Amino acid sequence: MTGWATLLEEASGYLDLGLPSEAARVLNSIPEPERQRPEVDYMHLSVLCAGRNWAAAARLARDASFRHRDNAFIHAVGAQAILKAEGWEAAQQFLKDATCRGIHLGVDGVCSVSVGESSDLPGTEKS
Repeated sequence: MTGWATLLEEASGYLDLGLPSEAARVLNSIPEPERQRPEVDYMHLSVLCAGRNWAAAARLARDASFRHRDNAFIHAVGAQAILKAEGWEAAQQFLKDATCRGIHLGVDGVCSVSVGESSDLPGTEKS
């Protein structure tokens, strides 16, 4: 296993233990250009979401979605982060943009997203 992969596995272990700050510390020790790999971006997104750092996760999601245009996992976790940070409309637009770039996330239509009402998603109940 290469150095970055070992560090990624270590970060995953910390995340599994519920220690997102330790996972982030390990991820930050991965050198460039390996830090830009899709596996690392996905783990970093997961760590930011676990730490409820929604704004930082949303920024990373947008950057990573362009670096890894064909990675549905990054787009799915990114949409969650954008939903929490910026709301339903921004998350829906993010998914529409991904669909237009050719990502298939179980959406219907050409350049359109059909995932139901925002109240159907956990954490978006209307008060």
